[in-house]
Amino acid sequence: MTYIITSPARELEMPSKINIKGRYKLTATRPDGSVRSETPWFENLILDVGLNNLSSVMLTTKCWVGTGSVAPAVTDTGLSAPLTSTTSTVNLDPYYGNSGAPNYYQWRRFGFRFNPGPAAGNLTEIGISSASNIFLSRSLIKDQLGQPTTFQVLPDETLDVVYELQVYKNLLDTTYTASISGNTHEFISRASSINYNHPSKLGHYLTFSDIYVDLTKAWSGNIGNITETPAGSSSNCQSMLVGAYANNSLQRSAQATWDLDYGNFVGGIKAFSVTSHDQGGWFDTQINVNPPIMKLNTQVLVVNFEVSWSRRP
Repeated sequence: MTYIITSPARELEMPSKINIKGRYKLTATRPDGSVRSETPWFENLILDVGLNNLSSVMLTTKCWVGTGSVAPAVTDTGLSAPLTSTTSTVNLDPYYGNSGAPNYYQWRRFGFRFNPGPAAGNLTEIGISSASNIFLSRSLIKDQLGQPTTFQVLPDETLDVVYELQVYKNLLDTTYTASISGNTHEFISRASSINYNHPSKLGHYLTFSDIYVDLTKAWSGNIGNITETPAGSSSNCQSMLVGAYANNSLQRSAQATWDLDYGNFVGGIKAFSVTSHDQGGWFDTQINVNPPIMKLNTQVLVVNFEVSWSRRP
């Protein structure tokens, strides 16, 4: 994630990044409800087209199966030989979680159901996409050894698919210094609430909140550790202007504004916190400011934030 904190004619850049990956599991169920066949979890390939649409489209709406055997490539835009797709969902329990230490990755599961008939046959590939067929990922179906295999679904069987999306955040501090109004400040960017255990909003797209501006705050206290948020009192920004996405940039910017009567702490602004489009999941970050920014009720503060992302190797 990259942050640019702006005071008049001054800016600060702070690089960081989130990484995403995913995995699948397939189950074929007989009419009596018993499981006949099931795959292990196997990892997918996050596609370029998915990364380019991650900040504007919900990419976990439709599941596809097919019979192609061509190895996935990041340039793919779909399956090599699609058989059928479904938007029918299955309730999962649990459907979200946090791995805990040391990686603290958050995960969200999406369940899909293919009723008997359309998915019958010897399946070899699978993918997940938006409702308008923009693909997030593709994979060949794999066995216990991670090798491509065939998964048979009989004509009277139900096929259930679980897709698990994982989000990994930078756990290391990033520091930067900049001059604001003639004063040199040191900024420390750090993950926040990293053990948060309700990343259900990973089903939404990854971008800043232009709706819930209360998710971006200035604070009177310093930042905490990676499992905490800043200390002290907080002041929400009053507006959030989200910038346009440039293809292949894999980053999105936003401009937050604190009006005259907001963020005017006696001891100055010592920290900022920012999260994503909807609370929990994509990114939660806190930024320390030393010495504090002494905002007055005659001043408007504008802060530019930038988030970046990539597939996890």
